[in-house]
Amino acid sequence: MTAVIAVLHAEDVALEFVSVLRDHADEDVLVIVGQARASVTLPAGLSLRERLELLGPLVEPGGNTAELPVPADVAALLVEAPASAPGPGELWTHSPADHRIRRARFGWIVSRAVSPFPGSSSPPSLSLPAVTCSVGDNPFLQTIPGTAAAITGAEAEAKIDFINRRAGELLRSRVADRLVTTDRVPAVERFFTASAEQANRLYALISSLGDDAAVADDPWEFGRSAYEAARLDATAAWDRPLVLPAGRADRGGRGVPGRAHPAAGGEGLPGPGDRAQRGFPRPPGRAGGAGRGGAPGQPGGSRRPR
Repeated sequence: MTAVIAVLHAEDVALEFVSVLRDHADEDVLVIVGQARASVTLPAGLSLRERLELLGPLVEPGGNTAELPVPADVAALLVEAPASAPGPGELWTHSPADHRIRRARFGWIVSRAVSPFPGSSSPPSLSLPAVTCSVGDNPFLQTIPGTAAAITGAEAEAKIDFINRRAGELLRSRVADRLVTTDRVPAVERFFTASAEQANRLYALISSLGDDAAVADDPWEFGRSAYEAARLDATAAWDRPLVLPAGRADRGGRGVPGRAHPAAGGEGLPGPGDRAQRGFPRPPGRAGGAGRGGAPGQPGGSRRPR
């Protein structure tokens, strides 16, 4: 079994996984770079700088909108060399909750590629109970790491040297996810393990307000919950007559069929007139049924100062 680091961009190894290379200094380490859809083996026995240098040709400052690989693509890269298949606890990747959404999605993709998750396409030889995730850039969630590895001064210098020489354009990138800032070059690298189900929930959480909200499975079963369906139906039923009253034509001139109101003995949707009956407070100073021009409490009534 071989240790595997699966990252979206080649420079991520230098930024977040140097301690993994240190812990496997006497072993080959397979690096999968999702953006390039390529892999490279970092041989045992080389210095940290020599290993990082092998990743230099795969650094691509652009390509920020390129299509991401799917789980089957990642699985294919992992099984190209059977001896390189990762064992339990030997696969590192991005956190599915990383604030940099493309890295978060890639971490989720890696988890799906190797975990026996319903609907996953992972080969039996790649079925892993969990992956090890770098905490990464995560300003909105507090993550309790299973491992916190401090790097040495020499390792920090190697990180900075690699970025300056091979990824200098990223120091002034206009793409927020690719911009390399001081806080994205951690002196303590933190990791936690996540099962496929946990990875799915984390990705669903971090992507819930973005364009990827529908990519993850429905971990909270909103789409299958009878309660949620009834709640949303009730909300839509209440809002619809307020937005476009029954029988009124829309801007395109198309008539909207009316439905009898429940208060009139029909079975239609509730409307604004139901407010008092449903417990909504009346405006202050207004009695039931009062209107303009008449006495309070009577149709057309109003109170005038003497």
